[in-house]
Amino acid sequence: MLAVGRLAWLVYWGLTNTLTAVKTIGNMILQQAITFGGLREEQRLRRARARCLNPDYDWNAYYKGNPVQRWWKRQLANKVIAIVGDCNPVVDLGCGSSPILSMLPSRSKIGIDINKQKVDFMGARDLTSAYMVRGAEDTGLEDGFAAVVVCTEVIEHHTSPHTLVREIARIAKPNGKIIIATPDFSSPLWYIVELLYRLFMRSGYELEHGSKFTETGVRALAASYGLTHVQTQKILRADLIMEFTKP
Repeated sequence: MLAVGRLAWLVYWGLTNTLTAVKTIGNMILQQAITFGGLREEQRLRRARARCLNPDYDWNAYYKGNPVQRWWKRQLANKVIAIVGDCNPVVDLGCGSSPILSMLPSRSKIGIDINKQKVDFMGARDLTSAYMVRGAEDTGLEDGFAAVVVCTEVIEHHTSPHTLVREIARIAKPNGKIIIATPDFSSPLWYIVELLYRLFMRSGYELEHGSKFTETGVRALAASYGLTHVQTQKILRADLIMEFTKP
């Protein structure tokens, strides 16, 4: 009799918690639907872009984002920092307001971004690096200038990835390091991540992914400009951190 009562209690407990979870998720989805359901897609995109252009967007994602976002950004930063080491000089193309450049021990560091507000934001916070307002595909730097070129979470947003990689190859020194990070659009997990962005983080960059790369695609593009693949690291098998070298 005692065992039957215990089993009944366990069934009741399981059903209660399951219903609570379903109700919570349902309320979140309903809230998103109420908030965004009446907006046209171009309006949603406009709002997302406006928030992404905030000077502190990348900085806050690293330091103040939700736990998953902070963990993801820190995994990316740690992998990039380990590859860069203490090489000089380092150029970060499309640096935004990411704090990665400020964490590098390198003595000579340049961050380049087309968004002046983000450049000004980082210039005021990172006195160890120089920041320039330029397009990542037209840096104005000398041929073979950089011992390391970093380009994280940029190529999937760029309207002309070929011109971006061509510039990366041009400014990299012979035997220099190139780091390209991008979501892996061949990974089923990444599409789950994008789904969560659509539901709960409508201000994120997900709506701006114009070019959807796989590891094979990035390697082929890099090879077309003479870059040799060294290694690929991943975050949850969904985000690619790829290292190349310029022979």
